[in-house]
Amino acid sequence: MSSIFLVSAATFFLLVHIVTLAIAGWRCRPRAFAATGAALEGITIVRPLCGIETFSAETLAAAFCSDYPTFELLFCVARADDPILPLVRQAMTAHPTVPSRLLIGDDVISINPKLNNMVKG
Repeated sequence: MSSIFLVSAATFFLLVHIVTLAIAGWRCRPRAFAATGAALEGITIVRPLCGIETFSAETLAAAFCSDYPTFELLFCVARADDPILPLVRQAMTAHPTVPSRLLIGDDVISINPKLNNMVKG
């Protein structure tokens, strides 16, 4: 009796798992942005930056590779002596066709340092 219950429970959970995988696969499929034929409005991506991390150069380069039709990048850095600045300038130079701006300065509007960094964007 218990072995029949275990087999049926395992089968049930396997089916639930397969269904959730199918749903996730369907939701993560690549989509064409201009499938409707209508022009999409441009977007602005605001990237707060502070310091260098292990994959900072790769992360900055990936920001320029969006497949959205029209976008601009705003890089916000709080301090003019931040070590990330040369990498940002290098990425901006490497991708001259993508509209991007570097905004430096800390506008204190709250106790949250990331929000203070991003508000200028």
